[in-house]
Amino acid sequence: MKKIIVLFFLLMLKIYSFNINSLEEPESDTLFKILDIKDDSIRFQKLKDLTSTNNEAYYYVIYELIQNQDDKNIINVFKLWQNKNEIDNTKAFIIGSYYLIQKNKFINQIYRLLRIANKNNELKEYISFLRGLVLYKKKMKIAGYNIIKQQRQYFETNQDFFYFKDAGEIAYELNYLKDAIDFLSLAYSIKNDYGIKTLLDMAISKKGLTKNEEEKLFNRVFKKNLEDAIDFSLVDLDGNIWHLKELSGKFVLLSFWASWCGPCRVELPLIEKLYREKIEDLQILAINIEGSKEKALKIKKMLNLSMPILLDSGKVVQRFYNVSSIPRTFLITPDQKIILKVIGSYKDIIGAVKDRMNLYKK
Repeated sequence: MKKIIVLFFLLMLKIYSFNINSLEEPESDTLFKILDIKDDSIRFQKLKDLTSTNNEAYYYVIYELIQNQDDKNIINVFKLWQNKNEIDNTKAFIIGSYYLIQKNKFINQIYRLLRIANKNNELKEYISFLRGLVLYKKKMKIAGYNIIKQQRQYFETNQDFFYFKDAGEIAYELNYLKDAIDFLSLAYSIKNDYGIKTLLDMAISKKGLTKNEEEKLFNRVFKKNLEDAIDFSLVDLDGNIWHLKELSGKFVLLSFWASWCGPCRVELPLIEKLYREKIEDLQILAINIEGSKEKALKIKKMLNLSMPILLDSGKVVQRFYNVSSIPRTFLITPDQKIILKVIGSYKDIIGAVKDRMNLYKK
């Protein structure tokens, strides 16, 4: 946990454009002597004392408190900052506030401090973003979201991942799916994050896109951030072994399903219909996650399926592809990249697959 928090702090330093290189050669070595103190309580107290003469110490105080998850003392340090209201301390305040807001701690105190900090014009967009997050946490969701959305132009210029991640997650929670797709796609274009990609896929599946919207989104975001498909070997109902890597040069459609899944029984006939078109550069594989030959054969007969049905007996491939719900469909490119992920049963799965294949070929 501490390692994650330290990485969070360092990333926030980078995101908010701190000149951390200037800290490597300070005018005085007092600050770094304090940082070498092993006793946590003594080190923090000396850092707190130093903030009266050295603004750089604020960063290290916040760092120490975040690392130790000492949320209450972060608020105490903010009171020291409040009396000075200097730009460096405001940046430290932004980092600490964002950390507490994500934990939903001291929301009312932070909101009061944000009203004071908003006087600082140089960081007003960051302060407004935090105010929006706080209002959202205080159940004033629409008002908070509108404030966050108003800062979009500034953060798009500055390519801030955290802004677009939070804005996208909130838009999705509010069911503003068009906004969610917009914000999450921008977040994903900045940082190839699996969680963001999953939520983006869910928003797209829930809303649906026109062909024009899909093409624009694909060219702007997905084409340059395609995930690698993970190789696997599975046996089908006839005893044939399928290796994904041996299908290189073709598109491959993976359809994960189970006999007990109602939506799967709706979608499998659609996948079968596509299979029977015998598209030359497309191989379709239906992967049964139960690994039961008996159950798979029963569904095959019931739905009159002729496509290859593979048995994922140990749920290995299911874990490889993070399949937490079914049906789940993946389209893989000839160079073994995941180009499409469909979560749940989709009535136009055939059109979605063909459209994405054509987009990739352009």
